[in-house]
Amino acid sequence: ITSLDLYEQKLLKLANHARALGISIIETRAADARIFQPEQQPGFILLDAPCSGSGVLGRRGELRWKLNGDKLRELTILQRELLDHAATMLRPEGIMVYATCSVEPEENALQMKSFLERHPEFEIDTDCSGLPERFRKEAEINGSLLTLPGDLPGFDGGFCQRFRKKPE
Repeated sequence: ITSLDLYEQKLLKLANHARALGISIIETRAADARIFQPEQQPGFILLDAPCSGSGVLGRRGELRWKLNGDKLRELTILQRELLDHAATMLRPEGIMVYATCSVEPEENALQMKSFLERHPEFEIDTDCSGLPERFRKEAEINGSLLTLPGDLPGFDGGFCQRFRKKPE
């Protein structure tokens, strides 16, 4: 597993959590995922995209003072760039999961619609078998799309969508 982030502090935190859990298969790299070139095409990409954090305002109230129209536009452009580059890296028949801790349509459903229009080589992958049971029902109803809060108590807001790159 290769984990990328621009910020060493985030990678250090990830490495410490992994070590505490006995996980030793994560390689961290401080890199810009918009230009990163892996040695070989991965078969799976989890794009946990930088976002407004609007789904976690209950825990991080200070975010409401940082979010405005300009910031949201800036974030959606960054998300689009990350998605477009990830699309080029993923091997044919590979899986990409796009996730945010946002509830903003511009960062989620509208971003996914735009991605599929730009990348006809991708399709929504409706396989939800890898999800924990408590999430699976909602995701199966929505074709692998999972938006929280749904009817699951105790969860922050968030979004994820699973895609498969078509064979060449």
